[in-house]
Amino acid sequence: MANTNAADDGASQQRNVEYILLAEFDIDRGAILKHQYPRPTGADDSHLAELMLPDGAHARESDWTMFFLNQKTPDESGKVAEDGPPLLYVLNLVRTKHDKEVRRGAIVKAMAVCTRHRFIHIYQAILMLALENYYRAPTVDTLAELYKSANQMDLSCMPQLSRHETTILRFSDDQNMFEERFLQLEKEKRLVDTLSRDADRLETLHDPALAEMTTSASEESFATARRGTAAESGRSRGPSARNKDRRFFDTEIVYSGVKLPIRVPMTVYPEEIGDFSLIQLLTTFSGALAPPSGSKTTHPHLESSGQYTHPIILLMNGLLTQKRIIFLGHNKPAGEVSNYVLAAVALGSGGGGVLRGFANRAFPYTNLTNLDTLLSFPGYIAGVTNPAFEEHPEWWDLLCNINTGKVTVSPALAMPPGAGGQGKPQTDSLRRSLDSVSLSRNRSFSSREGKPDKWNNSDTEFVQDLMLAIERHYGEVAIRAKVENYVRHFMSLVPLYEYERNGSSQLGDPAHLAASDKTGVDGYAISPGDKETRDHELSFYQNRIEGFIGTQAYYNSLADYQSMQSSSVIRGIDIAHMVYCLRNSTNLDVNEVEAIYKRLDEQVVTDEQVTELLASLPQSQGGLQPLAYGFYHPSPAIRLYTVRLFQKIEGNQAGSRYRINAYNDLTPVEFHAMWGHSSAQFLEGRMVDQKVIDTPKYWYSPESRSYLGFWNFNIQGIEETTLLTLIDDVTGELAYRSFLAQGTKQEHIGFTVNLKIVKKNNTRATRLFFEATALQVTSRKVVIECMLYDTITGMLLLQAQAIFVFMPLAAIKSAKAEPKSIEDNYELSSSQALSENALYALGQVMSFLPHNTIVHKAGWLSNDSKHLRAVVDFGDNLSGPPIYVHGGILGTVLFNASALLFTRFTGIDAKSVDASERDINYHNGVPLECQNITIDATINEASSSQVTVFAKLVRQQKLFTTLKTTFTLPIPTTKL
Repeated sequence: MANTNAADDGASQQRNVEYILLAEFDIDRGAILKHQYPRPTGADDSHLAELMLPDGAHARESDWTMFFLNQKTPDESGKVAEDGPPLLYVLNLVRTKHDKEVRRGAIVKAMAVCTRHRFIHIYQAILMLALENYYRAPTVDTLAELYKSANQMDLSCMPQLSRHETTILRFSDDQNMFEERFLQLEKEKRLVDTLSRDADRLETLHDPALAEMTTSASEESFATARRGTAAESGRSRGPSARNKDRRFFDTEIVYSGVKLPIRVPMTVYPEEIGDFSLIQLLTTFSGALAPPSGSKTTHPHLESSGQYTHPIILLMNGLLTQKRIIFLGHNKPAGEVSNYVLAAVALGSGGGGVLRGFANRAFPYTNLTNLDTLLSFPGYIAGVTNPAFEEHPEWWDLLCNINTGKVTVSPALAMPPGAGGQGKPQTDSLRRSLDSVSLSRNRSFSSREGKPDKWNNSDTEFVQDLMLAIERHYGEVAIRAKVENYVRHFMSLVPLYEYERNGSSQLGDPAHLAASDKTGVDGYAISPGDKETRDHELSFYQNRIEGFIGTQAYYNSLADYQSMQSSSVIRGIDIAHMVYCLRNSTNLDVNEVEAIYKRLDEQVVTDEQVTELLASLPQSQGGLQPLAYGFYHPSPAIRLYTVRLFQKIEGNQAGSRYRINAYNDLTPVEFHAMWGHSSAQFLEGRMVDQKVIDTPKYWYSPESRSYLGFWNFNIQGIEETTLLTLIDDVTGELAYRSFLAQGTKQEHIGFTVNLKIVKKNNTRATRLFFEATALQVTSRKVVIECMLYDTITGMLLLQAQAIFVFMPLAAIKSAKAEPKSIEDNYELSSSQALSENALYALGQVMSFLPHNTIVHKAGWLSNDSKHLRAVVDFGDNLSGPPIYVHGGILGTVLFNASALLFTRFTGIDAKSVDASERDINYHNGVPLECQNITIDATINEASSSQVTVFAKLVRQQKLFTTLKTTFTLPIPTTKL
């Protein structure tokens, strides 16, 4: 495709739209390019016409296509010239109008805009109006009006954000981020407009021919203009005061007297084009793996897990190793196929923001007439609707069939040099391991006990994570962020591989690479992590890395790295690595932690440096939390460095909008201080005494009514029932503090009436961080939300919501005492008695508690294994609120019964599955030393994917506590 004239490039820097194109179908001549306005593009006319009138356009009322101009063909070395005219993005609308009076009974026309803007979707509305107008007035004047209107769209008040500012805004929780930049530009524009009106007025007054007739009118006009300026100023501030979303720039296009509101996205990455859906791409190709085709040889660049490589990983490998990729959508609209190509560009480039060069070799829609151009681009990414492409595997390396969700490797694809043509042997166990990824759309996943095989790698975890996030309705930005992190991690391995193979790399600091086994807090760190993990990943991704080296994206990354080194305002340290160490490293000693905070304090000084630091701390991924850990560190020096860092951040325009206030009034508190001495302290005390957990540290924020704290366990495999009890404790403590903060003077006791816990992710980490916040506080009720995180990864593990009701202590003391023991007939009909071992297991509430604290005296299991009953006695050392058994203990007792019933019913050990949701309701308090309480558990619902158990604590007709537990099954079970 020919390039646009270079002279035009310099003259059109400020244009929104470069060209308007009009094509139509002529029954005698076929597709023809009727008009190019304001001048020819330089591309082949017939080629443009074919792209604007896609296959099957006559069968649809309308369709959208996209294609690019000025794409640069790589040279023999695979490099692409950086100079020359810029890439132009073309948005095309084709419409068919049926008319019985014309030959073939239809008129097909297409209109396109060519722009430098990657957010080309903003022109859809005006393009629809303009094409409709052209049907009524088919002249070049219609194109001229569209061109003029589009280029009069005012973007002068749109701030030009740096890459770091774009990242901050993209992941910000505050939609007013960088609002000051918008307001400043708006203020300057109002001033310029006022001066312009004043200049026009003065010019009129000095014109003798007009002075007499305009003297009085001009005075009135000037006053009106001034009032208008003031009114405009007020209106400009108005939306800002109403939390205008600054992730978009709002403007308008006026076309044919119609004002079209336009929202320009401010957070677009370099390789994000148009309004595509990455989620749609991932879900389309997330199905179960196709059966292996006999002794098929696997391609090392593509099939990293052999014949069972997941389709998404197959596509990712193809993108990173620059393979020729076709997206085929037979009988699909060309616009839909185009969106898959644009999504693939974002996938391979790391959410659009890690690697460059994918857009230059992308052909969102193409056809057979463009075949020669297509084949001249190594590693093209193309969308087609013609099934003829599928019949020619020599044209492509990967074919992604949108209709079937199947990704096919071309049998004509040659092996890379040195591969030997031998595929890896596969086993049934490998297939099951990888095939489990396809189930992740329907259930949660957990890590299993035992050593994983070599195929349980970050690829599998990546696909599982994506599918689970989509299932939980994460948005596009969140999904793209996961892809960005994945590609960034891959890119961290490339320089290490190069250094180990060649002794040098242009993608990293050789001095650090040579000492990459050290902590490396002072200097550039390319791939943090222990050597064993790093070596395993290098071995696994060796073929992908070798395929990546020498691609267009690889050469662009070399240029980008050098540019980053020269343009970065923070020199001598790797900010991203330091943040990674603070967030993830567990083996840093106090001197290493202090070194990180000291270097950050020394190097992060100016406003620009603070902005660069904040770009490594996106709000959607915990924000300032990794730095905020320094507030709680026992070292005074580290606390001092942390305070100084936060003072700099608070003085930054973007940093001032982070949740700094949430950390400003944090006060260390002693846990259970609000309750006084109780056996809740006994529970925590036993954990500390037996070295199950270090002495917990807690902080309280009166302003935000929140608790922050750490639990550092000294054992692996933390019992979830222990976490349940601790969560019940911290939510109760915060509820009581929040309740008394209202000024309540009368002594009250709080009772948990509902505790709902939803499991989000699994971890084997032993250092956990929680944040609890009071959502609602009234004269009787307090609602608390608690989030539990893995401190190492920042991953959300559990989300809990607790409801507490407070009653005057006098009313509790005056209430009729619950009898300690009541005799009743407990035995379950059509059942078998539980063994002593089973009863003993039911009583193991927490491993650190004495075995006689809770005694299960008898129990029965129905013959169909759907009903369990047991009789339990509670001891006197289990209190939460005074005189009552701790709510966490009650929930644990019911959960143990539910888990045993689940195990007996399904034949699956409850410890090997996820209890994905627990809903506890407390109806009445259970007094201490209460005896002969009945536990009743029944199978409530059962399917091939989950089992729900309902359990309750009851005595005669009095209901104490209920628990509904949902167990997610790892695989379908035939017994159900």
